[in-house]
Amino acid sequence: MLSRCPRPPSSRARRPAARDAFVTVYGRKPVLKALTDPTLTVDKVVAADRASGSSIAEILDAAATSGVAMQRASAHRVKVLAGASRHRHEGLLGRTPTVTKAP
Repeated sequence: MLSRCPRPPSSRARRPAARDAFVTVYGRKPVLKALTDPTLTVDKVVAADRASGSSIAEILDAAATSGVAMQRASAHRVKVLAGASRHRHEGLLGRTPTVTKAP
């Protein structure tokens, strides 16, 4: 009987997948809270084309004040970015790096 030698561990460090480098925040209140939290860095905010109302206006203002890129996309695209129907995205999501800045 032949026995296999265990393979030595790879010397190359495994890079995390791009989706693991960010945390996606779903919904109007969570996105607004992330934008106004000084310990978080929001990379971008994506809103559905038809998303409207005072909360969207407030989020647009907070994003502009913070210098965060704001994108409009179709409702279908927001749903795809949110991971289909797993989350209640309310037509809005934000992306924040997993590393936060110090207060």
